Amino acid sequence: MTLTSPTVPPRAAFDRALLLAAAVLAAVVPTLLALHRPPSATMLNQCAAVALWGGLAVVVAPGRLLLRQTGALMAAIGLVLLAALASWQWGTLPMSLSFQAVGLLAAAALMVATGASAASGPQRTAVFVALAWGLLASGVLSSGVALVQVFAPDWADGDWIAQAVLPGRAAGNLRQPNHLCDLLLWALVAAVALHALGKLGRAWLWGLAVLLVVGVELSASRTGAGGL
Repeated sequence: MTLTSPTVPPRAAFDRALLLAAAVLAAVVPTLLALHRPPSATMLNQCAAVALWGGLAVVVAPGRLLLRQTGALMAAIGLVLLAALASWQWGTLPMSLSFQAVGLLAAAALMVATGASAASGPQRTAVFVALAWGLLASGVLSSGVALVQVFAPDWADGDWIAQAVLPGRAAGNLRQPNHLCDLLLWALVAAVALHALGKLGRAWLWGLAVLLVVGVELSASRTGAGGL
């Protein structure tokens, strides 16, 4: 009797590859995009994030959105959304900025519902692993940007690698040290999770963890110091 190892059906393999690609693109492109146009230094990043995370939601494609399980968080998002509208209607916030906030909050609510639906489905582990790989890839590449900004600032051309806002302090292509730090901390969490799931070896975990921690320190963010 010949024993054969189980194989993954071609359709399932394609779906997982598509999910991984969508998650990596959603996590990497908005955080690594250095190209910008005035007056907003991050408008293109925001547009890329909305498009690519929306694409990931389509790939995850839950059969139905679970709203009851996320009621408290949805209520909080709704209150912030109303505050953004009120700041325009009765405050001094320009209408364009108010509607921008409303759009991004609506997109965040969609991702919350999509995530909750995916977490209750049969592919929840695959979705989580894909997201973790995306966060880790973004963090590793952003750490590389941080090293360039601090130790080789002449290489930062502003198109591929953003110039540091504060000399000697890494800000990544997000152009904000605290945002860079938050991203690197999430990447560190993702690395630990992938190791726990058997997707990342111990040597790789330690090597990438050192790189990410160095990136956090180069940001000189107090948030990072507290997070570590």
